[in-house]
Amino acid sequence: MPVQGLVMTCRTYDMQQPNRMPLLTHCAQVTSFVTCLSCLGSLRCCSTQDEPAFCGLASIAMVLNALSIDPKRPWKGSWRWFHEQLLDCCLPLDTVAKEGVVLTQAACLAKCNGANVTLHRAGTFSLEQLRQAVVDVCSSGEEHLVVSYSRKTFSQTGDGHFSPVGGYHAGRDLVLILDTARFKYPPHWVPLPMLYESMSALDPTTGKPRGFLRMSVNTRPDSVLFTLDIRPDRTWRDAERFIRTTAPELVKAAAGSGQLAAPESVLARLVALAPLDSVQSFIAVRFAAQMCARDRCVPHTVRQQVLQELRATPLYQIIQPIMDQQQQQQSTVQGNPSAAAVVDNGHMHQQQHQQ
Repeated sequence: MPVQGLVMTCRTYDMQQPNRMPLLTHCAQVTSFVTCLSCLGSLRCCSTQDEPAFCGLASIAMVLNALSIDPKRPWKGSWRWFHEQLLDCCLPLDTVAKEGVVLTQAACLAKCNGANVTLHRAGTFSLEQLRQAVVDVCSSGEEHLVVSYSRKTFSQTGDGHFSPVGGYHAGRDLVLILDTARFKYPPHWVPLPMLYESMSALDPTTGKPRGFLRMSVNTRPDSVLFTLDIRPDRTWRDAERFIRTTAPELVKAAAGSGQLAAPESVLARLVALAPLDSVQSFIAVRFAAQMCARDRCVPHTVRQQVLQELRATPLYQIIQPIMDQQQQQQSTVQGNPSAAAVVDNGHMHQQQHQQ
């Protein structure tokens, strides 16, 4: 079926008389065309950005939906669907509405919401490497590209912009840009060499060139709250040994002797033998990401909800008094009432997580 409204907005075409040839229909008849089937998810999820500076948010939301990633929270009613308003984990939305996002922040947003992301900045790849990436993605059915570029290269109004890639025409070396600012430009085809050139323009916010994000589903998404801190000083080794070997052996021995009927005593034994200092440095609360400029990668409300649910579990209700008692004993032995513990009133030791 012909796709109407696809316009060529590049220098070789008159902006006043855009070429409205239904190029996707033409592509289906060209054997050299790299199939757009992998990008139909983006076409299906096309949306218009809510704010002039929301192009980055809208592009990420479109691709997350095209990848069928679960937001793990409702958008409206019972519908779980990515929308710009849900992408508030790396920067406050009111800040984004004023300043937009830069390439690293867009990558952070995608990563925090369940995507596997590789960031490619102009200057680190060649024209041929970009072409190969576009071909691979449009042939995969499992990946999508979000490009960050300067509109000025295409004689369009404005400057820095984000948009997903919707397809590639190998015969004419054209890339389909699914422009999120549809109030300005509908989806349009641009020459790939010009897209490559447009990525080289410096972002005035960072002083660095732009580039693209290659996104797919992260089959092992990051945890919402907890993470492991693997330090070079290897202080985590004691905690790893206890979790992998000592604790399972103790539980197995308790099960063999019938002690599991009284789980409090088994847990008390585990706590008494646990290398708490090592555990404290090994298990941390996810707080911030290196790619985020400020604020948090995990929204404060989400973290608080997870902690509240954790504290309500039967296991927590059993282990918390044991931990309090252990803390008091350690404080007495050390003669320091303020000695740190792994859990203090239900709050895990917080530590910046470097992603």
